[in-house]
Parts: sequence; C-alpha cells; structure tokens
Amino acid sequence: MKRIRKFCASLLIGVLIGLVFVPGVLAAGSVSVGLSPSKGTVRAGDTFTISVTLSGVAAAGGVITADMAVRYDTTRFSFVSGAVGGGKPASDFSSSDAGGKVSLIYSNGSSDNYFKSNATLAVLTFKVKANAPTGTANFSSEIGQNGAGTFANGKLESIGSSFSGTSVNVAAAVSGDNNLQTLNLANATLSPKFSAGTTKYTVKVENSVSKLQILALAVDKDAKVAINSPTLKEGGVTNATVVVTAANGSQKTYTLTVTREAKADEPTTESDKSKENALAELSVENSTLTPLFNAETLAYVAQLPLGTQKAVVTAKPKDDKAEVKISGTEELNPGVNLVVITVTAEDGTVKEYKITLNVGEVSVTGVPPATSQTFTMPPTVVDLPSELPETPSGGISWWWLILVFIVGIGAGVLLEHYVLPTLDKNRHF
Repeated sequence: MKRIRKFCASLLIGVLIGLVFVPGVLAAGSVSVGLSPSKGTVRAGDTFTISVTLSGVAAAGGVITADMAVRYDTTRFSFVSGAVGGGKPASDFSSSDAGGKVSLIYSNGSSDNYFKSNATLAVLTFKVKANAPTGTANFSSEIGQNGAGTFANGKLESIGSSFSGTSVNVAAAVSGDNNLQTLNLANATLSPKFSAGTTKYTVKVENSVSKLQILALAVDKDAKVAINSPTLKEGGVTNATVVVTAANGSQKTYTLTVTREAKADEPTTESDKSKENALAELSVENSTLTPLFNAETLAYVAQLPLGTQKAVVTAKPKDDKAEVKISGTEELNPGVNLVVITVTAEDGTVKEYKITLNVGEVSVTGVPPATSQTFTMPPTVVDLPSELPETPSGGISWWWLILVFIVGIGAGVLLEHYVLPTLDKNRHF
C-alpha cells in the first residue's frame, strides 16, 4: 500500500514538473518562425533583406504579441533597419541591434488588428561590409529576451514557437573599373592622344570615310564595351561613342566628335551638259510682240514710237546655264531695225530669235529690215527774181518751167541713190 502511495506521489510531481518546464504542453498552439533572404549571393557594398516569416498562425489562434531575436555575422554585415510586415502599424513594432543580435518586439495596439494568418512578421535590412570575408554566412532566429511565453494569440494565451535560420553566400567584390585600356581608329586619328581619363575627342576625316572603324579594349576583362559608330554626315558633324560598363554596373562614356569633309564637285562631261537653248520669256518694253511669244517661234515684229533711240528687250532662258546675248537695241533709226537674241546652251548649241522693230512706221510682218543708210543730198540753190514776170495771157510762164526742171532733177537723184537701192536690198533679204 505504501508503495502505491509513493508511486502516485512521484507521478503527480512529475506532471507538475512537466507543466512548469514544458509550458508548450498547455499552450493553445504553436507557430514556426523562419528566415528568408532577398539574395542568395551578396558582395561587398550590397544591401539585402532578411524576412522573418510566421507559419501555423491560424491554428494557433493568431499572433498578437511576439518577442524574438535574429543573430548575424558582424564581421560580414552591418544592421541597417527593421520594419514590421503584413501591413501592420509601425507603432506596433520595434527593433534594436546589440552586437550581432537584433531584438524584435511586436505588440498589437488594437485587439483586432493582429496577425491572423501566415505572414511576414518583420523585414530586416543588412549591408555587406567592404572587406567582408567570402563564404557562407548564417542567420539564426531564437526566442526573445523574455524566454517562454513571449508569443501570445488573439485570446492572449501563450503559444509555442519554433525557430529556423538561413544563410547567404558572400562572394568576392565586383570590380567597378570602367576605364578603357586602348582606343584606336583604323581609318582616322584621335585628337588629343588617347588617355583613359580623357573622355572627349575630336576627329577629322576626308569625304571618302563614311564610318569610323573604332577599336576599344577595357582595362577589366569583366567590363563590357559597347561601340556606337553611325554613318558620318557629309560636310557635317557626327558623334560616335564608346560606353564601358564595369562589372558592378557603373558606366563611363567616351565621345568622339567627327567632322567629315563635304563632297567635292565632280567635273561635268560634255554628255552631261544641257542642250536647252530656248527662251522662256521674251518681251519689248512699251510694245507687243507679233505674234505672241512662243519658245518655238523665232521671228517677231514690234512697233515703237517715232524718235525711240533705244529698245529695252527682256529675254530669259529656260535653262539658267544657257547664255543670252542681245544685239541691235541701241541707236535705232526711223523705220525698220533688227534685234537679234542669241541663246547658247551649256553644250554650245545656238538658237537665234529675231525681232523686227518698226520705229515710227507700220511694219510688214515677217519681212526682215534692210540695213539703214543715210543719203545726204547736196543743197541746190536757185536764185529767183524778186519780182516774177507776169504770165502772158493764154501761156505758161518761163520761170514755172525752170522750177519744174529743178524739182525733177532732185527727185531723180533721190530715186537713184536711196529709193531704188533700198527696194533692191529688201527684195534680196
């Protein structure tokens, strides 16, 4: 009997001890805490995050308070900041760093706005130190400073918790060298001479060079070189560029300002010369051409007032390369005058337009004028008596016969020396 009593007492003590040292047995449930990095591999200078995740939240009745910590390697990383996750109020969360241990405390200030399903409790930001050792770096999570009972559900009941960690790979630092080692041109010359620290250059090329042949090599074998060499503008300026992108993403641009000579004028061959020798316009000032001007009509007549000494003739060629010469417009004589317009094409072929100018006389259409001559008849002096004798009744006065004789001689001279030669020349024109 004593043995039975002793066994029951021992069993009761064991249960009580279990209740004290294993509080999770009486807890309403438990949650699992995990860590998740934003990058699997990091390098010196990188910034990355570790997310603190909660799972099993709904089964545990939610999470209204949490007290935990995350440990990290201080030789590789520095803690930057911590923020509450799940869209919860920032005022419900705090984080503090103490020598590689980041303490996290979450306490819901509103009885209804707490974690009711799996979520991210917090997001912690870290930065890789400049001289961080390479290799695997571990992050771990653990219960907070208050020990057991630091997680509670929506009913303010203590809930159990389990913790896991994660790791990242710290790789060697990436080079930031974005300099060129060489920059050469196969068909031109740089000015000034290349230097890695000089990013602006000028280049002058002949018209025959339509594109630069650029040869560029980066200092760092892991850097990328991009060359942009567009077609060069004739007689203008074009920019060519060389962009060096370092392994860490930093860039440097080398710019080449290229001036290309204009294309020289090519010699014109005889076969290329224009044959156009027609007029586009022809007119006489203060007169009208008969017939009206047409490029294919070569003979015209125009009337000018008596006393006109000079004609103003306008002639414009169809081809600006044709040459126009006008003759016969000055020192006009009364009567018929001839104006000749000579049009010489670029290839040397000639076309003539003629205008018959009638100064003070009515023109005969289509009849070219004769060369004007001036005949001066010597003056004839006749002495007549101051008193003419009376004419005998029924006869002709002797002085009248003398007068008729003199006029006849003058008319004969005019006919022989002026009228007949003029008519003869007009007949043979």
